[in-house]
Amino acid sequence: MELLVVSAGGAVVTLAVTGLLYVVFRDRWGGQRSSGRVATTTPPDRVLEAAVAIGRQRLKASVVEERRGRVQLKIPVTWRSWGERVEVHACSAPEGSGWTEVEVTSRSRLRTTVLDWGENRANVETLLAGIDALGEV
Repeated sequence: MELLVVSAGGAVVTLAVTGLLYVVFRDRWGGQRSSGRVATTTPPDRVLEAAVAIGRQRLKASVVEERRGRVQLKIPVTWRSWGERVEVHACSAPEGSGWTEVEVTSRSRLRTTVLDWGENRANVETLLAGIDALGEV
């Protein structure tokens, strides 16, 4: 029995001669994801308001949940993906430095997604660019 193992973006796909396909995720069952960080001088509440506006305008997202220092967006299904969930966390940097640390994470809504065609990375880059531009005004 011959075995072929191929690694593809966080997943190990094992193909056996019998034609069975097994997908085992290394980290945990959860599909593809991408994340990024930026620091800005904009206050956390304004960063989250801007993230919602950018998400609605550029990503056609809707707000799923808003909490203190965090917002979760849902991006609808397109011809390229089954949709994504994007989380934006914003908190003041320690010691009153005036900086806000922002982390954006995008993950596929369909947990069995092995290839996302760069959608998650594009979501993160779009939001981070918009948030980073706030500090330049």
